[in-house]
Amino acid sequence: MKNYDYEKRPIDESIIPELLSMQEDWCRLKECGADPGLHQEDQAVYEALSNFDSLNCLGLAVLIDSKVQAFTLGETLNTDTAVIHIEKANPEIRGLQAAINQFFCQEAWSGVKFINREQDLGLEGLRKAKESYRPHHMVEKFIIRPR
Repeated sequence: MKNYDYEKRPIDESIIPELLSMQEDWCRLKECGADPGLHQEDQAVYEALSNFDSLNCLGLAVLIDSKVQAFTLGETLNTDTAVIHIEKANPEIRGLQAAINQFFCQEAWSGVKFINREQDLGLEGLRKAKESYRPHHMVEKFIIRPR
């Protein structure tokens, strides 16, 4: 935060094209086309952003030098829990992922007891990142497959 001239902006329809552009840049960096999971995630992000006005979500974007470099979307699950569905940040900007998380939780979810950061998809790096927030508890997940 000390190193950048940044602006926090609530998400509304006017900023959606910039968010989609940032998502495209993120996918180029992460090579979403070569990874089926990232490709599906990209499609889900596109659908969520394209239908933002129909969803009951709140969102926040961080602009650095007037360009979107991070964004997040979430909603309340119940009276004491908010769920963060999407959180994207330019991986080349150190600390931005943690900053967007902190900003969003402070500005949108200060009145809830728990923030559900959703599952780690079995990815070790994502699990470590989520555990670094010292969660109150983890919910065990299961996959059911037909025989």
